[in-house]
Amino acid sequence: MKENIHVIQADGKDSSLPRSDVLQALGHMRNALVVTFTSASDLTVGRGVLRNLPRLLEEKRAARQQERIEKMMEGLLDLDPFDQAETRIDADNAALRTRFLEDFKTLTSAEVHANVGHKGRNTAQTAATWKRAGRICSVTYGGRDLFPAFQFDSGGQPLPLLKDVLAALPGTLTSWQRAFWLVARDFHLDGKRPIDCIREGDPGVIEAARHAGALPVG
Repeated sequence: MKENIHVIQADGKDSSLPRSDVLQALGHMRNALVVTFTSASDLTVGRGVLRNLPRLLEEKRAARQQERIEKMMEGLLDLDPFDQAETRIDADNAALRTRFLEDFKTLTSAEVHANVGHKGRNTAQTAATWKRAGRICSVTYGGRDLFPAFQFDSGGQPLPLLKDVLAALPGTLTSWQRAFWLVARDFHLDGKRPIDCIREGDPGVIEAARHAGALPVG
């Protein structure tokens, strides 16, 4: 028994052969699995396991096929008729944001801090404090806040009228929409840009902010 090798074929047929006969036998078998047992009891247990192996493999193959089919089904079920429209909106929105960042300089918190002449070590504090107070706005890109430079005066301070304008804008607008509105020409302002009116100190821009209408998704 010690020198015997148990051979089981894909069709479930098996035989116990002397080691010297195995190579010759394998030449006539297809997809044979060769296992060596060192005792009769191991052979008894092993034979039962090996006889079930083709069935187990087939069940595993069928299970994997089912997983693949279900994943395909999930993909088909997820095909929402509005997906293409939403994708186009997302693409347009991404283009608007990219164009904004290309056309208008933005500052990091550290740059806002430095431009106003603050020397404290917490370089994020100045911008965070002003934003929390509603004195400036920001847009988010790459996981951090960026602050459009057009909202600051030559000394790095927020434009005086900006706070009232930001407070007048509809609360439903996103941060990007607020930034878009500031640089978009507005018929309430005779085609002028709100940020230009803010810089000029024109109080009419506050009323225009209250009427901010449809904007890009942002």
